[in-house]
Amino acid sequence: MPYELLRDDAGAFTRTLSARLDIDPHPPLRERVNESLSPIEMYWYPRLTRFVRRIPSRRLFDRYILAALRNELRGPIAWLNRLKPGTPFTSESIPEEAVNAFRGRADSLRGNPLYAPYAAEYLH
Repeated sequence: MPYELLRDDAGAFTRTLSARLDIDPHPPLRERVNESLSPIEMYWYPRLTRFVRRIPSRRLFDRYILAALRNELRGPIAWLNRLKPGTPFTSESIPEEAVNAFRGRADSLRGNPLYAPYAAEYLH
């Protein structure tokens, strides 16, 4: 199912998913769960992870990972980025050969009505 449908109409997404799974429908959550990382967060998290791994404390590392998975470090990352600006991760950061490896893989979605509104994003 297209993520874009969840983004644009969470109710339609959950109704469609419930029907496909033959389960009782439930209303979607109002708040976003597992919201995507910003380009700056995508820059900083790997660097922070490498730093924290060097500290010989499993407990600290476990706490860091939990905070990272919940993106609770958004504020400190913004502060770090003001001190030492990083290069934001963008689609241009992905090597062309990596993109080409997946080119054409979405063609099977062409006839699926759920993807029709998002064809330009999947089928280019």
